[in-house]
Amino acid sequence: MPTLLQFVPLLIFIGLIFGIYRLIFWLKKKYPSRLWIGLLLCLLTPIGHFYLDKAWSWVIGLGVCYVILKAVIGDGSSAYLIANILSLFCFWYRFLKAQQAPTLA
Repeated sequence: MPTLLQFVPLLIFIGLIFGIYRLIFWLKKKYPSRLWIGLLLCLLTPIGHFYLDKAWSWVIGLGVCYVILKAVIGDGSSAYLIANILSLFCFWYRFLKAQQAPTLA
């Protein structure tokens, strides 16, 4: 029978993920359209893509890229580093593409 102490790491992990999501959405609301904030968030974790709209497909695509890289390379740390670098370039592309979009205002 599992004890409460066995669930503490899982609860800490869920709390961290929830905190990161709250931070991203707060930054998106408080400081919109700041490239350096988005790049810093993507450097820390690929879910930093949520700083811009329509991020689900990019996050899932980067996750698939990480899995493929891990299978090919065999080392999780190297695959994560490469996926993070790719994440930065993807965010930069998405940010520049969003800035060129026509607006009604």
